[in-house]
Amino acid sequence: MAPRPIKAHTSKVGDEGRRRSTLLHEQLIAIVNFLMLLFFAFTGILYAVILPGDSLWCW
Repeated sequence: MAPRPIKAHTSKVGDEGRRRSTLLHEQLIAIVNFLMLLFFAFTGILYAVILPGDSLWCW
């Protein structure tokens, strides 16, 4: 089966609001991904540096 051709995006009335909300949604996803990256980097540094050796397993 041949792949279906990609339709060109045609601008309509009322399409501007949808594009703005999509952009806001993408920015929100980017911010959440950045915060998760900071969180995991912080916990990784915490486990690697502040809890050295076998003290990681001794709660």
